[in-house]
Amino acid sequence: MATMDIDKEFAAVDFKIKMLIRKRALEAEARIYGMTPLAYAEMLDQQTKEARLARQAQQQAESAAAMRQVGAAYGALVRGLQQAAESFAQGFQEAMGR
Repeated sequence: MATMDIDKEFAAVDFKIKMLIRKRALEAEARIYGMTPLAYAEMLDQQTKEARLARQAQQQAESAAAMRQVGAAYGALVRGLQQAAESFAQGFQEAMGR
């Protein structure tokens, strides 16, 4: 049990260190761009949001294209079945002598 508590503590400290490093890096990047850390973080958030929206739009376009292909395949299947049914009906009528 004691090792579990130590592992949790180490994980928590490791997380805090990583977040502090990330914070310091963002502050340094903000200074490079001549922005406040808050404005720079907002800019990064906006860029992330725009990238996510672009990925979603791309995924929707790919999904729509896939659905069109499925629709075309079903359309071809229906046409084939219609032709088969018509041929069957024609053959049946010929067999019955009509």
